[in-house]
Amino acid sequence: MDQTEGKYLGYTNYGAVEDVLLIGKEKKSPQIPPRYVRVEVQSISVNPVDIKILSGEQKYFMSRTFPKAFGTDFFGRVIAVGDKCGRLIQGQWVVGMSNPLLKGSGQRFLDIPEKACVSVPPKALDAVGLPAVGVTVLRSLSKAELEYLCLVAQGRKPSGPGPGFGKKAFVLGANGGVGSIGVQILKLLEYEVHGSASQNHWRALESLGISRLFDRNELPCRSEYSVILDCPGLLQCQQIRSLVLGTQSRYTPVSVPNRNLFQRGWQALSQRPFYSTKLVLAVPSPELIGILADLRAKNLLHTPVAHTFSLKNAQKALKVALAGGYLGKIIITFDEGAPG
Repeated sequence: MDQTEGKYLGYTNYGAVEDVLLIGKEKKSPQIPPRYVRVEVQSISVNPVDIKILSGEQKYFMSRTFPKAFGTDFFGRVIAVGDKCGRLIQGQWVVGMSNPLLKGSGQRFLDIPEKACVSVPPKALDAVGLPAVGVTVLRSLSKAELEYLCLVAQGRKPSGPGPGFGKKAFVLGANGGVGSIGVQILKLLEYEVHGSASQNHWRALESLGISRLFDRNELPCRSEYSVILDCPGLLQCQQIRSLVLGTQSRYTPVSVPNRNLFQRGWQALSQRPFYSTKLVLAVPSPELIGILADLRAKNLLHTPVAHTFSLKNAQKALKVALAGGYLGKIIITFDEGAPG
């Protein structure tokens, strides 16, 4: 078997998008590790953590070897399997996520642990936007909430009220990738969901299940929320205390590893007399990705796609992502015929 050659999206140093992002070629050995699969990647999605890694904000957590591939999420077709794989077979379409601190997903031919992928229908193009943001939201849930959601995903929704029934949740940055998925998942848990976003996205967010919206620079003036999902991670302690109901409320800042992580963790723990806090990192989990895929298959979860770019326009895609102001996710596809 000959070596497999394909393009990759990567960078040779940390820095600004226009300075370091590149499209290169690499050759893959015909040998695949026993518990790995080789995926012919069709598309990846852009996450804030990917750009933070590219810029060097996470360099203290990463190896010093370059070049590095860009990306976390991927969607593609399995073209080869290791001899100890037992769940996936050649030809299946999969969605999954790599650990971006160890290995990027932006490779035409990606060798990835079998446990990092779940099978999806061949035309599940929007599913590439689910893994990282969806896992982030699921990891913010309580054990009871996650168990309930798992039953919903299996088509075995309990007959009684959901864990959020009669309670309110607030999502800051509801138009982002994490926010738009968070709104839908909290709604499935039967919370009354409020949130903040730019007014041009309000109609689309209402269609996802949000019942009350505030401008992105505005906060409610009443303490009435049992759950706060802070997607930008910008709220100060006093602002949080003005929103939550008390010690039974949960505040979740969406965090990625950086030099301020431990300081933020200490600040969060110091507020436990007023509310509980859960710092969330999007660590790959096949079980959680499986829940997301099942919810999507049942039309209970939708990934809003703001823009799709071809690989050759990846730099433009990242600049759009940095500018913000869009609803949902940005996708980069290896299909040269893609728009953008």
